[in-house]
Amino acid sequence: MTRREFSREKYNEKSSKIVKDIEIKEEDITFKSKYAPMIVAEFTETQIYKYCKDLNIENIYLYTNETSISDEGEVFENINVAKEAIKYTYAMDQQKAISGGLDGSGVVIGVAETDGIVQSNPEINESSVDNVDGARLYKDGSHITNVTRLIVGANSGFAPNAFVITGNSDEEHIEELIDRGVQIINMSFSLDTGTVYYSDKCKFYDHVVSYDHVTFVAAVCNQSREGKIFAPALSYNVIGVGAYYMGEDEDTFTLETSDDRMTEYSGFVNTGCAEKPDVVMPGTATSYATPVLTSCIALMLQLKPSLAAYPQAVKAIVLASCHDKVLSSINGEPTESIHSGITEKQGAGAFDLWSMFCIVSQGTYGVGRLSSARNQAVRRFVVPKYKSDYMNVSLTWIKENDVKEANLDHSIDNIDDGPYVNLDLYIYRNGQEVGSSTIGTADTKKSSTEMAYIALDDTNYDYEIRIKDVDSYNGVIRYGYAYSTNEPYITPATEEGIYYIRNYYSDKYLTLNASTNETFMSDFTGANNQLWILKGTENDYEIYPAHYSASQKINFGSQVGSNPYYKSVLGTSDLNLTLKSWETDTTLEPDAYVFTSTSGGSNNIMSYTSSTGIFVRSATESVINMYRMWVLEDINYQNGDVDKNGSITEDDIKPIQEYLSRTAALSNIQLYLSDANYDGKVSVQDVTYINKMIKGLL
Repeated sequence: MTRREFSREKYNEKSSKIVKDIEIKEEDITFKSKYAPMIVAEFTETQIYKYCKDLNIENIYLYTNETSISDEGEVFENINVAKEAIKYTYAMDQQKAISGGLDGSGVVIGVAETDGIVQSNPEINESSVDNVDGARLYKDGSHITNVTRLIVGANSGFAPNAFVITGNSDEEHIEELIDRGVQIINMSFSLDTGTVYYSDKCKFYDHVVSYDHVTFVAAVCNQSREGKIFAPALSYNVIGVGAYYMGEDEDTFTLETSDDRMTEYSGFVNTGCAEKPDVVMPGTATSYATPVLTSCIALMLQLKPSLAAYPQAVKAIVLASCHDKVLSSINGEPTESIHSGITEKQGAGAFDLWSMFCIVSQGTYGVGRLSSARNQAVRRFVVPKYKSDYMNVSLTWIKENDVKEANLDHSIDNIDDGPYVNLDLYIYRNGQEVGSSTIGTADTKKSSTEMAYIALDDTNYDYEIRIKDVDSYNGVIRYGYAYSTNEPYITPATEEGIYYIRNYYSDKYLTLNASTNETFMSDFTGANNQLWILKGTENDYEIYPAHYSASQKINFGSQVGSNPYYKSVLGTSDLNLTLKSWETDTTLEPDAYVFTSTSGGSNNIMSYTSSTGIFVRSATESVINMYRMWVLEDINYQNGDVDKNGSITEDDIKPIQEYLSRTAALSNIQLYLSDANYDGKVSVQDVTYINKMIKGLL
């Protein structure tokens, strides 16, 4: 909200200057944006000719608010079928078992409509819905009421305890929603912008997502004008949602998902603009498919509230949650394959809520930045196969629209609408490329997403995501990434885990010297002495070497020279590390963490030097630079897999039994993985739990 207040002040200053410079009368202004470089005014023909000749004006665009909405269909009579299609009931039951359940509580959702106020409905609690000032009644309000009902309806709603604020679809009301603190805005409407597919309206939506950190979810529209997608779904930074039937056609609804089929009307033609749709959802119209996804994102933000500030991560997680493509429409076109990555009519594919929960709980997502100094990025992680056969790796990035380049050609086709950047995604396993996604070029300007669907290996688990800026853009590119397997599992949503710990500045890894028990920095090897376990709670973490005994963890050692620096050595004292996360502290670099300890003095921060991993004793915690920021790269062994062989069998029970009978010791990583039921200790209950896992009872 502080960021949004700052944005309002700056754009008010900028707009006032523009109004003065080109002599627009205040009474002619119909809209002056608080969140984007946008002014709408009524001009005479003479003024339009005058402004077209002004080289300081890049574009004059005809502003219209003509909208279309979708038919209602039979969505509510078959809501349980829709929930089954995205594994809603299963996901909610599993999440409840591990964390107490999710219902959207604490999440504020905006619903922007063509016009309308939510009408009285038995399913909608009036205390859970509000309207921005000036909202007008849309006919009988049925469309906006049904959209809202799918979000917070007592029986039909997918996030029944979220709070909804509604408003009209015009930019002024969208900005009022942002003023009110919404985290997501649902837009079940479309705007026909003629032949200008990347219109000023699309630029507006992209800009607000980029600078005010709001996730927009929009219907791709129902085959208006030759199946072309309109604004707002056509915008790069917006999540565009298509629709599929929950059976063979619009009159057939089955709980079996294998016969789900694309609707023949879900828009997909995106000439001259972003690759859309991004994802498809069950629904009898794209209008009603959209709030289903909006609600699921609300559940995700309840599980991990800090994700609200990173729309690029939200979108990447949505795409990585897809592990199937539905059948083609009844017109008989070939069915698109999930193995093809992002495809024309289904985008990433059919969304799965269970996969989304697992991604967020395991932390298999992140964000990053590329720049002229760093135009490539690498993220390492370990993914054993277990019961899965495939992995979805997805990448998204933000299109920025506030940086303009000089352009004297003012024809509509050549207007520079902000820098277009193109990222490519490559997946490596054990150093060999096993998948890639390279949609679009700087000329076609179609891509802001990439997705690779790859087969997992039985014995090789070491993966790398390599992200490349194809065109060496001379600016900053903010991206999000996520990955999940087709048979995912859920964990408590915590930073606890097994990691490679990489220094953000040097790209070197925290490494243990087994002879001296000191740490140092080295290039990546993937050896056991680079594996670390982060264990504890929010303000009381400890870092353990994975293959040492439980008593060994990072501690202070001797002082280095006369400086207040201390070597990092293994010991037994508690450091009580506080973990600052990139998700909750915007002063940090993307994907970065800072470890701070109050032991031995105030504000000792884990830091890098050229040769050793040490703790730096700092006078103030605010002195944080890249030397003190760390990236945690995931080692995704499943709890219960004590022998780390990628499957859970009776062989994993024996070491636990020997440990409990005190006939054998376990290393830190074995102890961590022995806690199969995540209760923080190793006991006979874990043996029982693993037995149930083996028998398929969990």
